[in-house]
Amino acid sequence: ERDWSSDVCSADLELIAERDRYTPDQILSSVYRLIDDQAGVNLSNLGGKDISEVNKNIKHFQSFNCPINSPILFLGSGSEGLKHSSELERFIRKKKPFIISLNTTQYVDYNLVDIFVFLNEFRMVAELSNIENHKGKILIPANRIPAGAYAKIDLNRILNFPVSIEKGKFDCNVDRAVVPYEIVFAYAVSAILSSDPSVIYLYGLDGYVDTNIKQRHMLEIFKLIQNVNISKIPLVSLTKTTYPVVKRSIYDPKI
Repeated sequence: ERDWSSDVCSADLELIAERDRYTPDQILSSVYRLIDDQAGVNLSNLGGKDISEVNKNIKHFQSFNCPINSPILFLGSGSEGLKHSSELERFIRKKKPFIISLNTTQYVDYNLVDIFVFLNEFRMVAELSNIENHKGKILIPANRIPAGAYAKIDLNRILNFPVSIEKGKFDCNVDRAVVPYEIVFAYAVSAILSSDPSVIYLYGLDGYVDTNIKQRHMLEIFKLIQNVNISKIPLVSLTKTTYPVVKRSIYDPKI
């Protein structure tokens, strides 16, 4: 039986991405449909390597990779992010948060980003060329993303935090993340929560309409985060969002 998942070549994805004709979301959507239609393969069930098989030259992510008890800013790819990008720069200069980009975004200077987070192999391949010459660390679950996906990147930039995807579960510890879905936001929160940030700001995480299954997944994730957030770290959105978090305006001078 043919393994269609192995037929999706990283080099082909890089070529498509370099042409700037398609967005990463369009590329990923097409890849998923191709594999699912031709082989009935669900990428979220492909599994990954055991931790013992992961490249030992990759550093393991530790809570000290983020500043302890400091503000953290999550950057999402929602349209609200681009609308207020000039004000975002002012906020960054004023608050000096530790900046985490969920995948890559198009509205911020990549040199400002401290950590880029990827959970999906194909998205990483599609977007990695945007940041290969920048200084930010790159957080990945090396037990799910093969080495070929980041072969062009200096391994000193790579931080490994393994992940298990288990329905209905969310947890964070020193060894690995446990998240209910393959959603990079959940993975990133699981990784940094133990650094006990003073606040987690969300920017460009717009959310979805109620009927979108992604919205239901995200609402479940926020509920699970609340259950393990024993320090009651506030989650504050600086842009318009449909998520159940504290809502403030990035233009608010009191922030």
